[in-house]
Amino acid sequence: MVRPTLYDDDTQRRAVQMYRERIAATDESQVKARRYVGDQLGIKQATLHRWIRAADASEAAAPASAATTPSRSISPGTVRRGTGRDALAAGAIGEIADLGVGGMRLREVAHRAGISVGSVAYHFPERKDLVDAAVDTFAERLDARSAAAIEAQAAAAVLRDFYCDRETSLFWAEARIHATRDDHAGDVADHIHAALSKLVVRAVDTRLGADRARQIVATLNTAAVDTARRHRQPGPYGRAMTQTVRRTLAGSATPQLEK
Repeated sequence: MVRPTLYDDDTQRRAVQMYRERIAATDESQVKARRYVGDQLGIKQATLHRWIRAADASEAAAPASAATTPSRSISPGTVRRGTGRDALAAGAIGEIADLGVGGMRLREVAHRAGISVGSVAYHFPERKDLVDAAVDTFAERLDARSAAAIEAQAAAAVLRDFYCDRETSLFWAEARIHATRDDHAGDVADHIHAALSKLVVRAVDTRLGADRARQIVATLNTAAVDTARRHRQPGPYGRAMTQTVRRTLAGSATPQLEK
């Protein structure tokens, strides 16, 4: 197949459609489906992954009446692939938050998902596939929440929910570490950083500079890890981080916007 020389809109739409059709027609993991389409079109998996997330986020934010067919309004992985794979990805998020990527136990992931341990190998033949699915699911959850968070209050609420949930913050910390060793995780981590920075801009002020927004995200990342170390229980952790997020956002706009 001839490789496209320009990643225009038609190429992006075609690649996303091929990916969705591959998911619908086979029992392949998202990673393998992306690999297949990428090989067919000569597109890097990381690039294709960004296109898929952007398309899903755009459709999630669109009015329900805008969808012409069910496949346009249902993101891959929520219905067409069944619940087993999604449950395992969610279970892996909790397990990685507790023990890190290296400490993830497949039997415990299956227990968290409420399905047999044999299902892990069925859905994810390789351990990396499961880790990739967990990272993807984590990013997709944030995309779904942030897509509709246009107003300042809504964006601030998404940031509070993200940083004030101990499991979420711990998984995000582990994902950042894993990103230093894995290209796919690195690409997704960059996407999450960008999504969080955009939420900060919406929550603080749309005139806030990109560099300042990234600094605020870095501050919240560090604060979440420090707070998780001091507070082992979700309740105390959440209360402490709620104050931290509010204080950080409230005090962030003035230095940047005085000019």
